[in-house]
Amino acid sequence: METNDLRMVEENFQFDIQASGILWNEETDAILLSRENNEQGIQVLPGGAVKRFETSQQAVVREMLEETGYETKIVRLLALIESTFSIEENTDKTYQQINFVYLLKRVAHSDRHKIVASEEKVRPI
Repeated sequence: METNDLRMVEENFQFDIQASGILWNEETDAILLSRENNEQGIQVLPGGAVKRFETSQQAVVREMLEETGYETKIVRLLALIESTFSIEENTDKTYQQINFVYLLKRVAHSDRHKIVASEEKVRPI
């Protein structure tokens, strides 16, 4: 967890603001997902925490570049999801999260970052 993230942490509670992107390929009708845990097969949309003094739009474009190497632009906001959940068994720690989900369009491919878009981490479905 970075100290720059828009996040509040207390003993049994954590709140944060996230931004995620759906990068959709119209030609193949595929979207890009991140694999968070290979053992459990959990897949999520690429994205992450919004940082202080950053908009959710800036965050999703930055996170997509960091996680996939793809430069993107926002087409539109698709959803605003508020979730409350617990991910740790046998604890009473609660997470509350607000996630801005955007439809994105690929602008260009960037060599500035090494792509983690291998079948191990990120793949189209």
